[in-house]
Amino acid sequence: MNRRKLLKTLGLAGAGWWVGASAAPGGPIAADSPAPSDSAADASAGNKRIMIAYVWSLDGSAGNIGDYSIAPGLLNLLQRHFPAYRMTAVEQRPPKSDRDIAIRNALQGFPDCDVIDNAFAGKAYRAALAGLESRSGGRLPSLADGNVDLVFDRFAADVADKLKRSNPRAVELLQETALLIYNSGMILVYGEGTLARDDFWGYTVRRSMPLLVAWKLGVPYGIYAHSFDSFGGPPGLPYFQRLLEDARFVFCRDGSSVRYVRELGIDAPHLMFVPDSTLSFAGRDDPWAREFMARHGLEAKRFLVVIPRTWRGGGVISSAIGEQRSRMHLDKLRQIVRNWVQRTGMKVVIAAEVARDLPNARQFVYDPLPEETRKACVTLPSHWSTEQAASLYREARLLLTMEMHSFLMATAVGTPAVVATFQQSGRKISMVEDFQLGDWLLDVDAASTARIEQAVYAIHDNYPEQSARLERDVLPHLRRLERRAMEIIGGALAPA
Repeated sequence: MNRRKLLKTLGLAGAGWWVGASAAPGGPIAADSPAPSDSAADASAGNKRIMIAYVWSLDGSAGNIGDYSIAPGLLNLLQRHFPAYRMTAVEQRPPKSDRDIAIRNALQGFPDCDVIDNAFAGKAYRAALAGLESRSGGRLPSLADGNVDLVFDRFAADVADKLKRSNPRAVELLQETALLIYNSGMILVYGEGTLARDDFWGYTVRRSMPLLVAWKLGVPYGIYAHSFDSFGGPPGLPYFQRLLEDARFVFCRDGSSVRYVRELGIDAPHLMFVPDSTLSFAGRDDPWAREFMARHGLEAKRFLVVIPRTWRGGGVISSAIGEQRSRMHLDKLRQIVRNWVQRTGMKVVIAAEVARDLPNARQFVYDPLPEETRKACVTLPSHWSTEQAASLYREARLLLTMEMHSFLMATAVGTPAVVATFQQSGRKISMVEDFQLGDWLLDVDAASTARIEQAVYAIHDNYPEQSARLERDVLPHLRRLERRAMEIIGGALAPA
């Protein structure tokens, strides 16, 4: 019997909390709300660290302003609510570029935050994996029979033992940790159609190593605002059932993932919808936004921002979207831009959430526009920072985005965003409906240009009413959910 089931049998486990369309108890919680005053915020009795794994880094030309925002957003929440705790942020990989170094510097700018390399999936993991393969006759063992003890006991113990020798500082920090929190994202998955595909040992186990090592060393852990597209069949399902049921809490950033976990019969504690931590990203670069707007003649609340998502360049085609299909999407966006300028007389900023999309955004949205329309459009000269994007989103009238993190960033600053994306983006797209903004979500393949425009102009033509939805209804509801999540985390931090 695992710890969760034992506590439940004894009547000591929490009943869990799931807030869907209804709000959690309490009044609206502002972004700068004070920390709770309960004893859970006092780290005087016990370990005094909270560890976050992972920090999604920005790697050169693949820089992603959405990935950058996740860890600072969670740190902002945790340090506001639990100021007595020192934070440890685990990088996904060692810094290899100026942007990687920049995110490390940004996190170290938080009070009481240490940033360490990803030791959990590094040398110790690779050595343990090689040893397991050697002992299994040159092939990694199949867990099709559901025997996950091999992963949780033998393999996790081997990694932990090797980690103590190769990186004793990482183990020392973990042993000082009261709670390890796995960050927002969508990579704890396994099976066809996921990032892991069928690579259980090389992807799924590697990505979840911080949780496994914490489990083996007896460090409490939880999962914050994750999307679970699939756990597949054996070995994925029994593996994740054990991993999630032994957590202190499992927060999903979309209701679809909550329902998926429940339908599988996984008894995850405190299973609930909590918004992606990007919603609490507080970074801004207002001087840059003011200069950019002045240089291009942009007036506050009188321009549209368009964020495409395209196929990968360099001859590499994403598994989610190919070139032909992407060009159809970009054709729709280009027509919407042209009609927007003609109908409203307002300008358009054509940008990107991921650096690799910027050249395609220029070539297939901006360049083919009629000359008169291009005069009213602006493209980025180079990829921007998350802080710059957040400041410009705040000044925009609305966004038309194919990317979810730009929707989150816009929502956080009170700017409406129409999300036109495709089904292969996964369960995370349902978060728009969880935000009670389902009328702003469209399938870019199924919806005609006219239908997407209808959603855009439903906001534009009724702007005071539509934009007020965010401050009046959406953000207070989401802040209440964040506050409830912090209360649960506070309970997990409380001495046993």
